[in-house]
Amino acid sequence: MIIERDVQRRLALGRRKMREAFWSQHNVVSIGVGARQRREEWTDEPAITVGVVKKRKPGYLRSDQILPTQMDIDGVTHRVDVVETGEITFAGKQEYVPPGWTLSSRYRPLQPGIKIANRTNRAGDNDFYSGTLGGFVTDKEGKKYILSNHHVLMNMGTDIPVLNQDVIQPDTDADTAIIGRNYSYIELRRGVSASNVVDAALCSIDDQSAIDESFPGNRMIPINSSHRAIGLYFASNSSHQRGWICRINPILNRFGVSLGPEATHEVDGYNMFDPIEKVGARTGYSSTQIVDVDAEVKVTMSNGKVYNFENIIGTERMGWGGDSGAIVCLGGDGNTLVPLKHVEEEGCAMFTAVGRMYDLPLQGDTALGDRIRDEFLSQTRLGGLLTHLFYLNAETVMNRARQSATSAYEKASARSLYDKYRNFVESALNNPRDPAFVMTQENLSDIAQAINGAALHMTTDESNALGDIYRAALEPTLGMRYDELLAHMNNDAVYQQVLDRLIRVPTIATQGVIRGN
Repeated sequence: MIIERDVQRRLALGRRKMREAFWSQHNVVSIGVGARQRREEWTDEPAITVGVVKKRKPGYLRSDQILPTQMDIDGVTHRVDVVETGEITFAGKQEYVPPGWTLSSRYRPLQPGIKIANRTNRAGDNDFYSGTLGGFVTDKEGKKYILSNHHVLMNMGTDIPVLNQDVIQPDTDADTAIIGRNYSYIELRRGVSASNVVDAALCSIDDQSAIDESFPGNRMIPINSSHRAIGLYFASNSSHQRGWICRINPILNRFGVSLGPEATHEVDGYNMFDPIEKVGARTGYSSTQIVDVDAEVKVTMSNGKVYNFENIIGTERMGWGGDSGAIVCLGGDGNTLVPLKHVEEEGCAMFTAVGRMYDLPLQGDTALGDRIRDEFLSQTRLGGLLTHLFYLNAETVMNRARQSATSAYEKASARSLYDKYRNFVESALNNPRDPAFVMTQENLSDIAQAINGAALHMTTDESNALGDIYRAALEPTLGMRYDELLAHMNNDAVYQQVLDRLIRVPTIATQGVIRGN
């Protein structure tokens, strides 16, 4: 599918407008130029594509957070296609090994597609955050280097990258594992206004004669003038349904290197749905298609740090964590896809952010949160207000959680309360009228402890308001059973008292239209 130049120009303009309006929202993780999907099937209708962490059913958004379904650009209407992707990450856990296929053993000579890692970038005592040897590039003096991702060759756990660190083939004998040292990198910048174009670094090669530019098992033909490289695979979503590729030209130009004496790399010579292929250390060979020709994406590290990328190519089912750094070429049948990882509930973005803050597994509790909302809170006026406030202030809470430092004591206290009440809450929802479920002084004391802990990350006005609400609305529930608690939360005086107190806090949003999405 060829997107005409004028159409692509309009869609790019629409993408920029969408970015200005919605990029600051945590839930929006990609905006691109692609095609519309209907019932999970691709159409030939060009569209502005938006990836979101979660499309809730029903979802709740402030009116200023609702994404448009179409945009008028220079007098022409184009669709906006919203797709749930979950978070986009650099790497994932090594939970899948393709049957009969591994590129983790010792390879000499070195070949593109094999498993490599920075020796200092450890995932555990005997494990590394590994990636793929993408290919070999040559400088003006004829010296060859390994090309892969920055997050593969550098230690992403350090704020300032360190050069001359050993690069190894993991899972091999320690004495023979070293293949070179990280040599040069393109800086990855973080920040709201910072943006990156590529994720790339170079590694020196100890033995310049121990190089074979063919792929293991001849799974893919070598890069040449008729088999052009377009970029490096560097990120995917959690199910691996979607993947992202940084373009090869900016990488080669920045390092001043080439892939070989022939014209072996792209010059914007590809279109929507063109077939592409790669060989990665995790999933071996795969071939899929281009589904986004010009995207901006947010990529999240496991520690919650977020990097913005622009001018990125989007694809489907191309790789998993461990395939990062693989060179992607035009070619293949477009339908040799990697397996999907089944992802249960992707999770509430706020649960994820707060869970990271306190080291709690809250992302897996989205379904429980939905039950609390639908089976308990929705039955009362005060519960409806609390639900409303949850969504109105979600972005503020997530930003606070990402920016807050929590002590070991805070995390231990939060874990103690989580372990004590997680299953208790689920049991209460399953049988709310069990006479054993009654509000006790111990329950109220634990709620007070949680409020005091949260107050460490609040303004004075916010913490004072929560204290007042605790005394006015929570303390009177001592001894109440389920039906009594519902009646209390439906009391107009209690509802108004809570609302009036919150309205006086300037940092808490209490007004806004919530709509399903």
